[in-house]
Amino acid sequence: MQVAVSEARPQAGQVFGRAASAAIASENQLKTILNPLPSSHFKTTPRSSQSPSPPTLSIYSSQTRTHIPHSPPPPAFPRTQIDDSIMAPREENVYMAKLAEQAERYEEMVEYMEKVSASLPEKEEMTVEERNLLSVAYKNVIGARRASWRIISSIEQKEESRGNEDHVNTIKEYRSKIETELSKICDGILKLLDDRLIPSAAVEIQKCSISR
Repeated sequence: MQVAVSEARPQAGQVFGRAASAAIASENQLKTILNPLPSSHFKTTPRSSQSPSPPTLSIYSSQTRTHIPHSPPPPAFPRTQIDDSIMAPREENVYMAKLAEQAERYEEMVEYMEKVSASLPEKEEMTVEERNLLSVAYKNVIGARRASWRIISSIEQKEESRGNEDHVNTIKEYRSKIETELSKICDGILKLLDDRLIPSAAVEIQKCSISR
């Protein structure tokens, strides 16, 4: 019995020593895991006190640029030498008549040229440009109504051939309206010629030109 106990003691000591060594090793591993890494292990870059500005974008590229065409400027008309900053009424009406011609608003063109004629001093003639503008204005105003009269007259003949009396009467009334407008315009230009343009024309050639 004593021999068995004495033999068991060394074996127990060996087992205890191994367990203690294992416990120490486990404790060292645990410390290694739990201990944080030194601060020198991490590399930090200092932050600037000012935030970086966002990149700016340029509308125009150095490689491709888009060219947007601009509308051409209006035609330049000569001004009077007396006052270059403010147009005189006569010059302003001539300018407006040119604008009305470009816009194909010939009724307004007639009105502006009548104002030009009314603004002429006594025995002062129209310039060649003003006479041409007046001629163009009345020619287009009368020409448009003459074309309308021809179209309406043609339709009237067709309706008469078909026997549509109601339509024929309506067309005659409409044609009469166009004829009244034509007569009024012709009376206006004749009155303008007799009262203003022909008496102020000093040269016979100009009188013939105006009368035509």
